[in-house]
Amino acid sequence: MSKDKKKRTKKHCELKRASNTAVYGTMDLLLVFIGGVRETHALNKKTGEHCAIGPTIVKALESVAFKWHVYLAVLCRSQTGEEYIQSEEMNLIHPYRRELISHELNDRHDKLIRTCNPAHVLNIGWIASTVPYEFDDKHCDKLFNIQNGWNYLAEWEKDKVIKEAPYQPRCLKCGRITSKADYYEHGALGRPCKKCRGAN
Repeated sequence: MSKDKKKRTKKHCELKRASNTAVYGTMDLLLVFIGGVRETHALNKKTGEHCAIGPTIVKALESVAFKWHVYLAVLCRSQTGEEYIQSEEMNLIHPYRRELISHELNDRHDKLIRTCNPAHVLNIGWIASTVPYEFDDKHCDKLFNIQNGWNYLAEWEKDKVIKEAPYQPRCLKCGRITSKADYYEHGALGRPCKKCRGAN
């Protein structure tokens, strides 16, 4: 009886130790996601610089339960050129694994998008911390900017680009004729065309 009790205690301690290690290894990170590129990057909380994280931390972020603090955002641009963010915070008081909250995060994000002017929406994003964290709107804006989150067109801008697109659009970098679809997505923003990107 006493042996079984010791085994359970030992197992519990190992799980607790692994959880504490995961929290310690991620507490200085902010995970930043931008919808345009659909990638999540780890940034240092203090410097805002990208952090290379190893497989142990990657595995911990997927499998360990954290008290997630998440900043949900919709990036918008009005017809006057004003850029603004509609945001909502989700702060969990109990630890959850990432996969268990992903659906709720998506639902909340969808509801947040519906509160925005559809013509102004240009991108979505979120920033997450594995430990309690006080988000600052200006700092979050800076992190989204680092990830090029604003380098997209709002719906009203897309309509304008389509109406004003040249008959044979050309890449601003190489001067070659490009497809209209590529022009709408890249050329109108001054980005290199598909051929240029393939050459890099």
